[in-house]
Amino acid sequence: MSTSTRDHVSCPRCSVAMEFGGTKQFHEGTRAFDFLGGLFELFKHREAFDVYVCTHCGRVEFFLDGVGEGMRKS
Repeated sequence: MSTSTRDHVSCPRCSVAMEFGGTKQFHEGTRAFDFLGGLFELFKHREAFDVYVCTHCGRVEFFLDGVGEGMRKS
């Protein structure tokens, strides 16, 4: 994602520019089977999200990484 796109995301609550907090990896499932050396990690659904944070009100927004980046301009 380009830096210019990151600069144009504004908070829907207070209209302050939101700061890019990074791209974070999340996964669905449990860690109940980790005793097998992470074998079940191969079958878990993973998703990457771009995280934006409002430094004024604390709101956090998640966007799918690489999807709709041009639509994030407010």
